[in-house]
Amino acid sequence: MKLSIGMKFFIVLLWLLGANLSFSQTENKSKQESPDTTPPMTLDAETAVKNLIYQAQPAYPSAAQKNHIEGDVVVEILISREGTIARTRSLGGHPYLITAALEAARQYRYRVFRVDGKPVDVITNVTIHFPPPKAAPKVRATSKKS
Repeated sequence: MKLSIGMKFFIVLLWLLGANLSFSQTENKSKQESPDTTPPMTLDAETAVKNLIYQAQPAYPSAAQKNHIEGDVVVEILISREGTIARTRSLGGHPYLITAALEAARQYRYRVFRVDGKPVDVITNVTIHFPPPKAAPKVRATSKKS
């Protein structure tokens, strides 16, 4: 069965409209389930660290080690009402180190932050330090004296 171009267009149009309708219904449903739309509270790093209960150590990227790259990566994190990391974003650092820093920051866990007894989302910055990579020890050839 061969379909004309007009019929193909009509089928695609119906498919797109159906996808758009189902997306709208899903979006409305999620808005109804989450009545609290309080914006996240911003905290300075010194205050936020007092609620830190787990801090993952970043894996040092091999490319950074080979190139003797060290330094800090500043990461903005959104701490959810449950104390898990809902979002991370790099604010600065060497490109070789950023991915490892973001992966480590996503594993952080915090005690729940509360305002008036209610859990709140929190935005803060964390600085993840990558110390100088340890150089392989140099081996010197020595001759044995008899």
